[in-house]
Amino acid sequence: MKAFYLKKVALASILGLSMLCGCTIVKQAIALKDCKYAYSRMSDITFMNMGTTELMSFGGAAKLAVGLLGNSPAPLGFTIHLRVTNPNQTTAAMESLYYKVILDSVEVAEGNSIEPFMVVGGGEADLPLKINVDMKSLLQSDKRATITKVIRNLVGVSNEPTDVNVLLKPTIRIGNAQVTSPVFIPVSFVYSGRKTTSN
Repeated sequence: MKAFYLKKVALASILGLSMLCGCTIVKQAIALKDCKYAYSRMSDITFMNMGTTELMSFGGAAKLAVGLLGNSPAPLGFTIHLRVTNPNQTTAAMESLYYKVILDSVEVAEGNSIEPFMVVGGGEADLPLKINVDMKSLLQSDKRATITKVIRNLVGVSNEPTDVNVLLKPTIRIGNAQVTSPVFIPVSFVYSGRKTTSN
């Protein structure tokens, strides 16, 4: 209920402006407001440039241990796929998207998707959010225990549940201007590698 309310507030100002710029834009903005966002899957998980298969091997574990003790960066990369469902008959569209990712209450990344995105009326579409972050600084902070658990879970060494919160801020084009939602649209789920549930 809270997420639904926030989506209403997030795009209210966009709707107000879009009403001045043509019926098509109004319909697309309304359709975007009504879309439902849910977790679909994770893909392309790498840590320190190793995929999950290598990380779980003896050689990968040794390389990981040496890397974490050194001064080099510890890059973590993964893609969160969201399933966007459009219950309207009109196509929903956004020009670009800014997003943040919070894992177990720790903000680990933010990013921008500059590719236009749309969902046809009554359809579904995959919205991929690419995450790349150097985990070394987080591992050296007071959040070390939390971040260590998150990494172990993401790379498949553990299946402890991780609370994932994705915050979305879409932008639509109105005439020659781009208008961004004033607040975030939240998408929350629990990731445990093998079994994931949406909140």
